[in-house]
Amino acid sequence: MKKVFVFIAVLILLTTLILACSKGGAPSAPEAQKSTKKVKDLRKEINGDLERAGKEIDRETRAIQKAKKMSAREAFKIAEPAARNWNPEAQLVSIISGPDINETGGSGYWEFRYQWPTREKGIYTVIVRDGVLDAEHTKEGTLKWKAPKIPDGWIDSKDAYNQSVEKFKAGHSDFASYSPFSLSLSSGGMSSAKPCWVMNFYLPRNTPNGAKIDPETGEYLGDVKK
Repeated sequence: MKKVFVFIAVLILLTTLILACSKGGAPSAPEAQKSTKKVKDLRKEINGDLERAGKEIDRETRAIQKAKKMSAREAFKIAEPAARNWNPEAQLVSIISGPDINETGGSGYWEFRYQWPTREKGIYTVIVRDGVLDAEHTKEGTLKWKAPKIPDGWIDSKDAYNQSVEKFKAGHSDFASYSPFSLSLSSGGMSSAKPCWVMNFYLPRNTPNGAKIDPETGEYLGDVKK
């Protein structure tokens, strides 16, 4: 961003010079021509600086946006210390992405839910937002049922996303009408079910559909309707 500030300072200086050149009494013809040329040159230089500043801002904005998104495994490294501080034996039972999930497996929002092994204190939800721990929204809650623990060797969100999309697309001729809106890994609220990745697809004016993926092997387990 330092370069942007330099550009702004240059623009202020050049604008001041233009105003200075525009003041005063009526100049002679040669002087007027020189002043006009000088103003045109300054304006051309300003336009060039504006264009360069705009490109610099665009590059930095894209870099920031790219840095904000991370895969589930990357966000998991940030969430784990907070969960272990709550309980060293905390069990991971749910992972949920934000609606911006894409083919890289990256999302600017990840929600990790951990349960107390003996269920004495319910559940602990850890939020990782824009690449950092969201301490304000990381908190303890109530767990109404005993959730199955997610296996330690779960595949990352990139593999889960792409495998889900590939299989779901193959089975739906109207796939272009669907919009991916979240990726989650859990047992889906069933205490006896094995946790699995579910890629949720939204079709306007219809109920969401999902594609299930084995969390360890990446095997396609079929579609699921909400």
